[in-house]
Amino acid sequence: FIVVQNFWLGMIAAVIVAIQIVLIPRMRRRLIVLGRRRQLTARALSGRVGEIVDGIGAVHVHDTSNYERADIADRLGLIFKIRFDLYQWKFMVKFLNNFLAQITPFLFYMVGGYLVIQGRLDVGQLVAVIGAYKDLPGPMKELIDWDQDRQDVQVKYQQVVEQFTVEGLIAPRIGALTIDDPGPMTNPLSAIGLSMADDGGAMVLDRISLQVKPGETVALVSTSTGGAEALAEAFARLNWPESGRIASGADDLLELPEAVTGRRMSYASSDVFLFQASLRDNLLYGLKHAPLTSVTYDGAAADQHRWNIHEARRSGNPDLDIHSDWIDYAAAGATSPHDLFEAVRQVLDAVLLSRDILDLGLRSSADLTRHTELAGRIVELRAALRTRLEHEGLSGLVVPFEPGAYNKEATIGQNLLFGAAAGPELADKALAANPYFASVLRQADLDRTLYEMGLN
Repeated sequence: FIVVQNFWLGMIAAVIVAIQIVLIPRMRRRLIVLGRRRQLTARALSGRVGEIVDGIGAVHVHDTSNYERADIADRLGLIFKIRFDLYQWKFMVKFLNNFLAQITPFLFYMVGGYLVIQGRLDVGQLVAVIGAYKDLPGPMKELIDWDQDRQDVQVKYQQVVEQFTVEGLIAPRIGALTIDDPGPMTNPLSAIGLSMADDGGAMVLDRISLQVKPGETVALVSTSTGGAEALAEAFARLNWPESGRIASGADDLLELPEAVTGRRMSYASSDVFLFQASLRDNLLYGLKHAPLTSVTYDGAAADQHRWNIHEARRSGNPDLDIHSDWIDYAAAGATSPHDLFEAVRQVLDAVLLSRDILDLGLRSSADLTRHTELAGRIVELRAALRTRLEHEGLSGLVVPFEPGAYNKEATIGQNLLFGAAAGPELADKALAANPYFASVLRQADLDRTLYEMGLN
């Protein structure tokens, strides 16, 4: 209808509509990407929270609550950044859509008025064009729906806050961050009228009193359902007593900060928890009490770090940097990351785990993207091992791969590959089904030979 009234006004309307049709959907794709990223990040946070809950005993025993808080705060900051970008992008899309819709009548007035003055357009035609394009109820409805969604989110947020506001939380001062060495605990440990109950409410300890002096070795003996384990967990502050108190000298053990108990007391149970991290991270987990170094960020990373700290402080989250070096080298008997490995080896030797760790490492695959120099060292080690075996007359124990020779200790596929497959693409039956591998066999006239060997 507008084109019939005036060609140029029709072209203006067509261009605006074309921009809305092409540009707005493209911008909405960004919303879909951000929405998916938000879901994945939220699921990762949920899994991490569940992991911390399962291993909460290790967190409190080793005084790594601040490390875990920093990790959670970092993940929350990432989720908030994604949601912030999501709503900013939503607003931009709505603004652009409404702007294009509302600027069109202005262009009609400007261009149409000029055409009317030139005598190339009647006033009636201009009024008809403006009336035809006037469509405010649609954008207004979208804005109202958006405001309604915003209010719904606010209500849901308040419900979540009320749901997770509970009593009986550990006082913040218990997990307060401190870098200072708390010093040794020289006072005796005492249980005074201590009573403990299990999850079902049954009493496992009833008004127990005892004292363990410095230097003493005490064995707690009971049946599997007795109170020995409960008493040990009480001293480790893993379970709170029903009544009575646990003291270190004159101090209530439950009132001491984790910076003292987590660094000067240790608890080892049969159900040790391993986090989803490297073996090194798990071995050094009990040394991550506080961030000890300042990380230098440059460019966009520095801006993002400042933004994370600002938002963490505004939301009441800790602004500790999860990317800092949290390892207490002095507590491990080391001075820096360079001599930390030797200190770890001494501990593993003391607890008779060195051989187990070595066997575990030999059965694992190295991440050559992180340890770039390791590949060359492994090749050197193979040559050194071969020389050592020949020198000691043990070379017959290992059959190496030799060009032009068949390795009788390897499979046919491994001989053809001159080694073991590094991934599932060339392992077992997948090797025979690989098109490139099949073409190589045909070029070498080995396909028929291998087929007949398989039949025999």
